[in-house]
Amino acid sequence: MEKGMQEYLREFGNEHQFPQEAMLVLTEAYEKIVASDQGRKVWDGWMQAYEQDVNIDYRKAMEELRKQAGQAQVHEYTSDLLLFMGFSRWTEKLYEKRGISRQIFHDSMEDLRWKLWECWNMYHVWGSFVAWWFQGFFDLTRFTLGRLEFELIPFPEDYEKAGEGRKKPLGMKQVVNMHIPSSGPLTMQDCEKSFAQALTFFKEAAADGQMGFVCSSWLLYPENKKILPASSNIAAFLNLFDIYQVKEDKEGGDLWRIFGQEYDGNPESLKEDTTLRRQYKKFLQDGGVPGYGEGIFFMRQE
Repeated sequence: MEKGMQEYLREFGNEHQFPQEAMLVLTEAYEKIVASDQGRKVWDGWMQAYEQDVNIDYRKAMEELRKQAGQAQVHEYTSDLLLFMGFSRWTEKLYEKRGISRQIFHDSMEDLRWKLWECWNMYHVWGSFVAWWFQGFFDLTRFTLGRLEFELIPFPEDYEKAGEGRKKPLGMKQVVNMHIPSSGPLTMQDCEKSFAQALTFFKEAAADGQMGFVCSSWLLYPENKKILPASSNIAAFLNLFDIYQVKEDKEGGDLWRIFGQEYDGNPESLKEDTTLRRQYKKFLQDGGVPGYGEGIFFMRQE
């Protein structure tokens, strides 16, 4: 007999090392939502819709479940994460059908764990405040390969427009876009292992014997070279890229990724319990403006 959803949710949480308190909140939230006939109808309806076609309207699914969660006195961030935990039951089967390893499935679903902790650190809610981000993992367009997350996107038009002799490699139509989950230190050794996996996994994107890797992140902000020591992992990662676009972010929209709190424009209110936070806080106190960079580098296939 196939296991029930409640049992599956517990197994998923245990596999991905969710805290016991978080699992209690999530499983109780599920029971509260499906306790009503309408809540059960909405949950089962979206589970069935996802099994039939992964290209569902994820935002609509979250919106409808949030409505039921509100009536059951469950926080919307909790119901958002819960929804994707439920979807993952079928996602695993899709990986199997496509011949993608169980390890890659496991690592890709780990993103729910990192977002769970981000939500707790930011708002003291067990859930996710950026659940819209999960879609790429669940429509099987984004995958975690080791330390990094990757997906194919069209070759960035802004690269050649940036000038300075920049030219798209002959025949290259796609590049591998990368994301860096908040899962720990960003070492070059781990990054290189991930790049090697991506060269094989996305081999169809190669052209002229090489593959392009792009990233858009606060990590690629050139000012980081002034803020951080040259020996830092972030500086080493930044140096991989040809930074072809830089933008300031005066509102500090990505500073939560560094400080684990919303930025109110006052640097004095920011935490300084790590070296990175102390260095970035001083940068802001001295009048520095945060921002992000977009970069690309090319790797040749062996």
